[in-house]
Amino acid sequence: MLAGTPSWRLGRNPGPGRALAWVEVGLGGLRRAKDKLAGTVNDAVLASVAGALGGYLRSHGEDTAGVT
Repeated sequence: MLAGTPSWRLGRNPGPGRALAWVEVGLGGLRRAKDKLAGTVNDAVLASVAGALGGYLRSHGEDTAGVT
């Protein structure tokens, strides 16, 4: 681990039990979200990824309060 790396779930070396998951979202849904929130499609994608990552970390016991 690099010096200064936080000691949280994603800061560890990967192990043999790694898994991959994905979600397909239509561009129309992203466009509706960005229009409703006055952002861009990129903003909608980043917000979705950040929300999913935070949910994953919290579901595995990580405290995400104050994490930026």
